[in-house]
Amino acid sequence: MLQVSITGRVDPKSDREALPAALVDLAVAREQVLANDQNPATTDLWSVKVMPDEYNKYLRKAYKAAKFDKPKDLLGLDKSLDPDEMKKLMIANTRVTDDDLKRLADARANAVRKVLATKIAPARLHVAAPKLTTEGIKDNGPTMRAELSLE
Repeated sequence: MLQVSITGRVDPKSDREALPAALVDLAVAREQVLANDQNPATTDLWSVKVMPDEYNKYLRKAYKAAKFDKPKDLLGLDKSLDPDEMKKLMIANTRVTDDDLKRLADARANAVRKVLATKIAPARLHVAAPKLTTEGIKDNGPTMRAELSLE
């Protein structure tokens, strides 16, 4: 019986630049999950939809929970900032690791697996180790993708 192997890929340069903003959005989603008394460890944060009218509320909580030196007021307390400034600071202070890139590649592969599982028996779908380089891309297409192969 044929098996489908799904390999998530990343482009280290492009994804390293774009991932901080996505990680900030994940932190916001995490705060919403916590506020709803759910466990973020067992929730797919990538699928959490934060409504626009609630985004700033959870952004403030995520900003407060973030571990970096925040601007202080004259009393030495965290300075009150508007949401755009908070988000900019969070993005600027988010460091992307190779583990973050691996999780992104895995998330891409698992998203494809989830869709394919509606048409193909899940037992025939296998998520392979992610590829964190642009090596082996022959068609000059985007490396931010999931590749499928038959085994």
